[in-house]
Amino acid sequence: MWILSLWIKNQKPILFKMKDKHFSILLNQQLGLVQLPFLLQLTKQDGQVQFQQQYQYSFALQSIFIYIYDLIHSQSKKLLFGDIVELTLKWVWPQITNIMIILSQIGVCCAYLIFLYQSTDVVLNQINIPLSKFTIFSLTLILIIPLSLIRKMKYFHQVSKVGFYVNLLTFIIIFIDCLTIVYHEGISYGPNTFSFIGIACLTLQCNLTILPIRNDMINKQPFQRYQELSLYICFLIAILITTFAIWGYKDNLNQIIIFNIQNLYLRSITMIAYGICILMTYALQLFPAVQIIEQHISQLAYQKFDQAEDENESVFVLDKSSLIIRGLLMLTIYIISYKIPDLSQFINLIGSFFGSFCQFLIPLLAHWICFKNQEASLRLKLEYFVMSIFTVLAIVFGSYESIKGLI
Repeated sequence: MWILSLWIKNQKPILFKMKDKHFSILLNQQLGLVQLPFLLQLTKQDGQVQFQQQYQYSFALQSIFIYIYDLIHSQSKKLLFGDIVELTLKWVWPQITNIMIILSQIGVCCAYLIFLYQSTDVVLNQINIPLSKFTIFSLTLILIIPLSLIRKMKYFHQVSKVGFYVNLLTFIIIFIDCLTIVYHEGISYGPNTFSFIGIACLTLQCNLTILPIRNDMINKQPFQRYQELSLYICFLIAILITTFAIWGYKDNLNQIIIFNIQNLYLRSITMIAYGICILMTYALQLFPAVQIIEQHISQLAYQKFDQAEDENESVFVLDKSSLIIRGLLMLTIYIISYKIPDLSQFINLIGSFFGSFCQFLIPLLAHWICFKNQEASLRLKLEYFVMSIFTVLAIVFGSYESIKGLI
């Protein structure tokens, strides 16, 4: 999330081009780093772990960014995810933030698996095919393993595009269903103001964290017009869906919003489509943790991996070290999701809070203070000030909900 976009004082109305493909892809990856831990909360209800409705919005934000940056990226020099930490924070925080990133991504991947299990279980029960928890987890794991072994970044990007188009279907169905209810029954329900304020803060924070933390960041490109457009679209979608979902479903709003769809056939289609979307984006969330671990365990092996990536067009990893690392990581995620789902909530809390604090808030404040010794426009100073406020609010809201889910 803290990968850099540029808000330039003297912007020009031109079609900006991304010269670094991996820079744009890494931006797409890390939307989930701060976004999902804040929007994705796990709560205990009737002895089961369920997702809050904000889970829907996280995919809208991520998918839209993936789609927009796919339109403007081009092939060029690679920029590794692990390098971003060092380039941004130099030698002060990299080791701590790397650990936080890994914890946060593992927590997110656990949340993906838990939701896949729950949604699959509901769909199978609706068609009278009940399966055990172990069987469903095993089926989802079989589907996810190939995605976790993808070698080249361009395949991650292509897979994520499929997730965007599939996820778009779920939002269209939800919006139409809510709009139909409001049309027939009218607006007769006053929701809690916090529902709007909380989602507005989280949504804006997810977008505003893409900023220039350092002026000397390499491969930095002026694509602020796309960033502004993306922010407006994401914010509009989140508010529209939130508004109509609250007005339409009222007090009967389910923790998983797609379960509120009244038409059983549309609900099943939506859940299947949403499950496919999760599968398409699961590997995208897992890859940052894999890349950091591989880089730290064997620098030499990772360099060979990069060279092989340029010469070898194979889709999946073949080297022994990568297979072992990814296999162990997948096994860890599976055990946590299956045996101790509450641990994924705890990992998410640690990763999102301390990771966001070390990765984003400290550099942001440091850079903002430097404006005192630099010539900067009032607009730029105001943007950084607003970003700081929303970041603090998002950290507070996200941590509060995570802690509440653990109690």
